[in-house]
Formats: sequence, C-alpha cells, structure tokens
Amino acid sequence: MSAPAAPRTTPVTSATDGRTHRIADDAYLAGLVAGSGRYTALCGRRVVAAALVCPPGPD
Repeated sequence: MSAPAAPRTTPVTSATDGRTHRIADDAYLAGLVAGSGRYTALCGRRVVAAALVCPPGPD
C-alpha cells in the first residue's frame, strides 16, 4: 500500500514569529472565508499572516 499523499500547502509568513508556516489549502480557504487573517498551520500553530511585502522567514 502506498503512503497517503501529503496535503497541498501554502506558505504563510507569521506576523508574530517571523517564520514561514505551511498551511493546508483547506485551512487556508477556511481562514479566507472567515476574513480574520488567521490560519492553522500543519504544526498546529495559529498564524497571523504578515503583510505580503514581508520576505519569507525561516521554515
């Protein structure tokens, strides 16, 4: 049996810790729909998205 496919993700830089977190596409969509600018990363951390002009932080 093959391993399950990894979820598709979107990198989002956190305004709080400056790190880039991987957000599953369904969680990213949920954050967009909520309009809060907050997303739950694969690591479990709630991420407040930094402005898109901010360079990516370390993973």
